[in-house]
Amino acid sequence: MSLDLHKLEGNRPAERLMSISDAELDQLEPEIEAFRLKTGMIIDQYGDLKLRSNIGDLIDILESASTQTAAHTSLSNILKRSVQEGFALIFVGD
Repeated sequence: MSLDLHKLEGNRPAERLMSISDAELDQLEPEIEAFRLKTGMIIDQYGDLKLRSNIGDLIDILESASTQTAAHTSLSNILKRSVQEGFALIFVGD
């Protein structure tokens, strides 16, 4: 299973920006859990999550992680781009 990250256009997934593998999800788990605890929003491979706000919270959590992997960097860069360019995101599970 994987988790895909897309631009959100018209309340629907548009351009795929990233696919997150199971191994990458495991690497990101502490930060995903911290995001859930802070916002109540669940990022997982079983459902979809639309992000219009709280993107900054996720960026802050990813950048403060004690372990930085390629998945952390890639996801953080996409999140920053969404803020700069003003587009919403959707995580799409399988």
